[in-house]
Amino acid sequence: DPVVIVKPLSAHCDDPAVVRVDGVDPEGFSVIIQELDYLDGIHALETASYLVVEHGQHQLPDGSWLEAGLVDTDATASFADVAFDASFKTEPVVFAGVTTFNGSDTVTTLLRHIDAAGFQIKMQEQEKKKQHHIVETLAFLAWEPSSGAIDGWRFEVGRTPDAVTHES
Repeated sequence: DPVVIVKPLSAHCDDPAVVRVDGVDPEGFSVIIQELDYLDGIHALETASYLVVEHGQHQLPDGSWLEAGLVDTDATASFADVAFDASFKTEPVVFAGVTTFNGSDTVTTLLRHIDAAGFQIKMQEQEKKKQHHIVETLAFLAWEPSSGAIDGWRFEVGRTPDAVTHES
């Protein structure tokens, strides 16, 4: 029962785009680059990073938790509440993405109010579009800040301070 998060794209093309995932099953998944709706839809080859985690709550050897889950929602005008099942001791880092392709309009995910109990999520369409989208499945991965190794694979999970803006 895999939960798939695919982000971010490399920057081989200047046209703004998002990654859409579809067809997730135990054998794999499909990925497509979707440019914003006002563009021509033709995009250069890109590289995207992905993470696949079995659905549910997982406690790591160091005692930290991660949770992978799915939310079916059409939330665009307001946020949907998501409660964690895992026993997070601190605010986890949350990654999210759209993992179906039910609606053809370009859409991405937005998160807010993340704490140890849960978070809020919604989809966002292109700025000039009316914010309304068909029900999609959104995947999330919540992971307590930590670092270590699992079966020889090193990891580090953290977040930036509230300091990232559009300015370089």
